[in-house]
Amino acid sequence: MVRRFLLYVFWMLFPVSVVTNLTAGGRVWGAACPAGLALLGGYIFWYHCKYIPRVREAGRKAGYRLLVPVPVNLVMAWLLLFFFGMKLEAGKARRAFELHVVAAGEYSLAGFTRLLASDLASLAAALEPETLILWETRAPVPSLFRRYIREKKIAGEAVWKKGRQGSPRRGALVWTVEDGGRPW
Repeated sequence: MVRRFLLYVFWMLFPVSVVTNLTAGGRVWGAACPAGLALLGGYIFWYHCKYIPRVREAGRKAGYRLLVPVPVNLVMAWLLLFFFGMKLEAGKARRAFELHVVAAGEYSLAGFTRLLASDLASLAAALEPETLILWETRAPVPSLFRRYIREKKIAGEAVWKKGRQGSPRRGALVWTVEDGGRPW
């Protein structure tokens, strides 16, 4: 979700950068826009090639087989929610994570959902209260987790957007104190 957001920003800024560079004629904006675009491109490269593999390895060491919880800046997380048109009624969160699911094709559907449910239960035990969780996946989501999201959606603490055929499902929820120890 974060990578997709950054790529959207990159492609929105690219034509602005080209037009600004052509029309500015050597003024400050003519150099600032391409420089900002280069910095954003460098950040996307670092995020994709350095940060995600390091976090994926840390997830494996923590015992997750399919799930990779990626820490996200809280401001970036709220921007992502706004960008994708999702609103949460819950209070302020203190931390934010994006959940990545890896190695989905290596298991049968039943094995995959069992391992994902196990990873989600382990994550639930390790989460601090007031943590914002974001995800975007094409993989099937276990029924216990979907039921939990429906319950949280009524309280305004979760969002779930079903994707059309072949497009990803997006969601977010705020883990609260009352949820502590609850298995998904």
